[in-house]
Amino acid sequence: MSNVIWIGSAVVLAIAATILACAGNAGVVLAGLAIVALLITLGFPRARAVFFAAAGCLLIVFASSVFIPDDGATASIALRVAGTVLLVGGAIQSAAHGFTASRAERRLVFAWLMTLLVPVALYITLATIPHSMWATFLSYGIGVILMAAIVTSSAPQLASGTLRQAVVLALATTIIASLLAGFLIPDLAIEQGRLRGVLNNANLLGFYAFLLGVVALTLVKRAPARWGLLGVSAITLLWTASRASTLALVIAVIVLILFTRFATGVLVAGALALVGVCVGLVWPNFFDLFDGIVRGNNSRSGSWDVAVSALNLSPWSGVGLGNEASIIASSPLRAAADAGYPGLITIAILWLAMLVLSARIGGRVFALTVAAVIHSCFEGWLLSPVGPMILIFAMTWLTIADLDIGRRNAPLASSTPTGLPEFRPQRATA
Repeated sequence: MSNVIWIGSAVVLAIAATILACAGNAGVVLAGLAIVALLITLGFPRARAVFFAAAGCLLIVFASSVFIPDDGATASIALRVAGTVLLVGGAIQSAAHGFTASRAERRLVFAWLMTLLVPVALYITLATIPHSMWATFLSYGIGVILMAAIVTSSAPQLASGTLRQAVVLALATTIIASLLAGFLIPDLAIEQGRLRGVLNNANLLGFYAFLLGVVALTLVKRAPARWGLLGVSAITLLWTASRASTLALVIAVIVLILFTRFATGVLVAGALALVGVCVGLVWPNFFDLFDGIVRGNNSRSGSWDVAVSALNLSPWSGVGLGNEASIIASSPLRAAADAGYPGLITIAILWLAMLVLSARIGGRVFALTVAAVIHSCFEGWLLSPVGPMILIFAMTWLTIADLDIGRRNAPLASSTPTGLPEFRPQRATA
């Protein structure tokens, strides 16, 4: 059975490699790295335990990488599908080795699935069916199915602890690789003075840096790793000049201070200040990065104008999904433009459901949710089930929520002979 699983995963990566190879030389490099990673993990039991989930997360992240050309929609979709398959494979692996989600974990996954699925599906319906956009409805409907598969498959991986490790590894790998790319291949990794790293734009990298910062503060137990990842996250946010993501991380820290311990907040502030001073000493131009964060231009004023114009044109049905005059960088404004006032009501329901569910679970996941809701006001990711951002956010949310309810947060400190982490229940400390 084990050989079948590994052969199956190799086939999935081989298919992704073939499609990427057709996209160009950069795609060949990316696919080659994925296959090398597969071969390396065969020799390490602990790596095998988390391989499926981590590889799945990374493939989803790299669906919007700089290596995918502008006309590489097929390769991008293939990576998301392959990532979903690997995540489902991780769930099968965990279940096959006796890890069964507790009742609390099953309820958590179901509640989160309904919280996301119902409003997003309603938005897609409102933004396509009244406009007879059947092909768009079908393609986004497939995206909803993929999102449902990813969230549903999380339950056994919460029980085994592999999803938590995968989220940390995927986010850390993406951010660290992007920073290295900024220094080693600046012509590719830096666009208009802003770091985009291995992804296709700076704001996307900033979003993952925000998630990594929250993950470092909530999921990472060892202090050196926690502060190291937090410092990496802060530097990336400054270099990307992503104001929405920086604001989101600041808000998350504030909510964490209010709902956990004030001492934690003092440590965070002190650690970030220390990191800034140290980096400033070895990199004299470091503080120039703040110029991007505090720049005064309103780059999203166009989104407001486009949304208001669409709403005035068709207040109760919008102009239809993807029919906006230009890209709208805001989830509520996008909902209003695509589906009119019903679209606005839909995203309000989504926000309320997310906040209520998170508040009932615990302070850590509530901090992430508040920050994500505010971030979504400046980016349109929250209503796109086919986008990597909402998929990675959904998995990050589940891992932090699982920690908050104090159920089966098993580290990879020790392994069973099968390579899966030993189950040692832990209760989250306040």
